[in-house]
Amino acid sequence: MLGSSSSWSGGFLPVTDYDINIGFGRVNLITTLPLRGENGIIAEIHDRVSISNAQSDEHEFDTSQCENANGVSATIVWTDPPSSSGCSNCVLNDLDLKMEVGSNTYFPNGLSSVDSTNNSERIRQVVADNTLVKFTVTASNLLANYQNYAISIVGCLEGEYSFQFENLIFL
Repeated sequence: MLGSSSSWSGGFLPVTDYDINIGFGRVNLITTLPLRGENGIIAEIHDRVSISNAQSDEHEFDTSQCENANGVSATIVWTDPPSSSGCSNCVLNDLDLKMEVGSNTYFPNGLSSVDSTNNSERIRQVVADNTLVKFTVTASNLLANYQNYAISIVGCLEGEYSFQFENLIFL
C-alpha cells in the first residue's frame, strides 16, 4: 500500500512494511503467490512442523534464477498455549525466525533482534540475484516438549513449487 487516509487530520499518511496503520499490508496476489505463467515466484510451504526446545530448522535457497534484485519473504505462525490473564509477556512457547544473507542477519516484524512477543513473525527483504538466503527457526524456552508451526517462504528462489502439508483434513 502506498499510504492510508487519516480521518483525524484529513491527510494522507505514508506507510511502511510494519506499522500500526496497515499491519502486514494489502495482499496483491500477482506479487505474493506463485502463479504459474503469471510470475516467477517460488513458494515452499510447510505445515505442522514439530520442533523441540533449543532445536533449529534451516531452509536454504539461492536466487540464481532471479534476473535482478527481488523480494524474499518468510512467515512463521504457531498456536501458543493459553496463558494467564494479565500476563505481560504472553508467548509461552517462543519460536524465533531469522534470515541470513551473506554476513547480514535480519529479524522479523521490523525488529533488530528476535521477537519474543508475537506468535506470527515475518521477514521480507530485497536480495540480489545469485545470493544464498538462509532462514532459521529456533525454539527457545518451550513449556511443552515440542511446538508445531507453519512456515511459508516465498520469492524468487531456486527450485520448483513445493507445498508440504502434513496431517491436514480438507473439507
